[in-house]
Amino acid sequence: MIDRDLPRCQLPREQHEERQSYHLLYGASLKKSVEIRNEIGWDVENVENVMADKPQGVFVPMAKSYATIPFGAANTVEKAGCICFVSYYLLQKYDADRTMPFLEWVDEIVRKGYRTWKFSKYSGTFSSPNVDLDEAKARFEGVVDLTDCDTEEKLIGKLGEPVGIGGSVFLMDNVISCLSGGKAKAVEDTRIKSVTGIINNLKHNFWVPLRVNNAIYHDDETRTEGHYVSLYGVKDGMAFVWDSSIGDVKLPLSRLMKAAVADKGLITAWDIRFLEHK
Repeated sequence: MIDRDLPRCQLPREQHEERQSYHLLYGASLKKSVEIRNEIGWDVENVENVMADKPQGVFVPMAKSYATIPFGAANTVEKAGCICFVSYYLLQKYDADRTMPFLEWVDEIVRKGYRTWKFSKYSGTFSSPNVDLDEAKARFEGVVDLTDCDTEEKLIGKLGEPVGIGGSVFLMDNVISCLSGGKAKAVEDTRIKSVTGIINNLKHNFWVPLRVNNAIYHDDETRTEGHYVSLYGVKDGMAFVWDSSIGDVKLPLSRLMKAAVADKGLITAWDIRFLEHK
């Protein structure tokens, strides 16, 4: 069962730097491919029509049902847990007989350190499931005097409210690696590096999980931060997306790809072709 196999997000420095280098390299490659395609065009003459199955099952969790469920130390699963949904859809498809209940999966993600957050008044990333007085005091020793903070309320009064940074992109890489039985090496084998790679996944009936810039994705400049969605088809220049916050979404493929490569250092599309259909 994947909860027993899923490694912790945090790695020793050298291994993390190697993982990060692949992440940045493949993101830059995908961005370059999108820029080239922008010059060619995104209409049906240049991008073939192809549809894969979309995430579905007996129970397909949606964000609106989890408005009051905390996502680690900051925010809720509805507002910030899109990585939970996108990864859970893979578990449903490729490990259906052993998939844990969704809220147990959320707890596993938080427990293994894939939910990051910070205190609003100070920099410094945390991945602990809850605010921990001793951890905070050790982290900010010599930066801010917390000696009189003997409760969480006092600590937050000094450091500010916990605010979410996001769900780690590396969760998806490790999930894919686990589901492949280790055949796919996390990040090295689990990222899509080009528009052609995206289309090839769809042609082989694999949807494509990816991260998007919300303002571009929604065509609304007031929307901030990023979001994880699953692309499952392309037809006549339009992209068909399954979004845990909305359901089915249809938008121009050119806009989806622009949203996917807008945020430098965060560009991510996942290759799940190592997984076998069940």
